[in-house]
Amino acid sequence: MEVFLTLSIRARVAYGILCLEQTLRKLGYDYDHWQFLLDTLWSYTNSNPGAWHMIAAEITPLSIVENSAYNSIDFECITLEQYSLLKRMYSTIPKEYFVIFELIFEIGTKDLYSSIVNGSKETYGFLSAIVKVLEENKIEAPDIPKFLIRQGIEENYGWGNPFYRKDVFVA
Repeated sequence: MEVFLTLSIRARVAYGILCLEQTLRKLGYDYDHWQFLLDTLWSYTNSNPGAWHMIAAEITPLSIVENSAYNSIDFECITLEQYSLLKRMYSTIPKEYFVIFELIFEIGTKDLYSSIVNGSKETYGFLSAIVKVLEENKIEAPDIPKFLIRQGIEENYGWGNPFYRKDVFVA
């Protein structure tokens, strides 16, 4: 897990999402069913993290589950249809996996309004916690793709260069 310290923040988010995808597969969920959520999470790797922060804050399990009904005051970025879809999706997944979604959000936003110092050890801890959740639930953590290993913390002030999900599997 020491390799996590060398990964850019974008690469850490991407690996967290790969862990989430692995979890969903292990639980028997179809990627297509979760595509809206996964595409939104993956958009972090190729967009402005500040803009991603706004929508991601609205799609986390805690945001959806804690709100018993859609209210346009609470949800500025997602529609009623998207809220309803997420509400149904989250009702089908065991709550102990909610922490994975929340930790991905934390990795992506922890250093958002500050400088990344000391290799962002807190986000390293969040990523390690995701892997621990997988291990505790007997889900094998995915290998770290070579593409992500090349996305170093020294790139772009620690954020790394933008990339797409498909890039992770090409390299």
